[in-house]
Amino acid sequence: MSRKIKRKRQLTDRKKAIRGLVPIPRQERFQYDLSQLKKNAYIRFENKVYWVESISCYQEHNWKLRKAKKFVSWELELFCLNNAQVVYLEWERDDHIEAWLTTREYKLSMLADEHGARIGGDDLEQIIDDEDSVYLNQREYAYEDDWAARYYRGLTEPDPQTDFVAARFYEFAAVDGEVLTIEEWMDGKPDDFDTEFDYEVYLSRQIDPDEIEVLHPGE
Repeated sequence: MSRKIKRKRQLTDRKKAIRGLVPIPRQERFQYDLSQLKKNAYIRFENKVYWVESISCYQEHNWKLRKAKKFVSWELELFCLNNAQVVYLEWERDDHIEAWLTTREYKLSMLADEHGARIGGDDLEQIIDDEDSVYLNQREYAYEDDWAARYYRGLTEPDPQTDFVAARFYEFAAVDGEVLTIEEWMDGKPDDFDTEFDYEVYLSRQIDPDEIEVLHPGE
């Protein structure tokens, strides 16, 4: 897509999103939390307004992705009305709601180990076994966690009867709390010889869900 066409599409989407915003009364805006939002909701935080384009969920599974676990997290695809950019907000509930905002995307080939060698998909299992750090632009991210999940796009609750995408997540954190996640997506079962793997790398930071103003909860 050319820059001119892409920019025209961004402007069209922005106008559409702005016209769809009908704010609820101000006194009601902090009575909602992330778990109550639906598609086409509008929220504001950090001086920007976002339209919730879609809501999807992840259900944790064992490493071979055969057995479901109880943990579920959610992903909001957000279209920013201020700059027409798309970002992702992920949240989960433990004792309380915690939320992270994706800030940047990188290629796996940009990561290195402690010796400066480039990291590939075949290196990930050894990295998590040894709980090694990874490096992005010479910045260290220490091993935190790894887990597997089924991703249900466009669903607010897991449904084993519907289509899903299998994925594994490798999480690392810098000393200031910034999180680097390597996402390993697969088009089949992880043990099948013909399964193809795709890798995405994201940086994210935690945000305070209590500071999210709900302009409209969606419908």
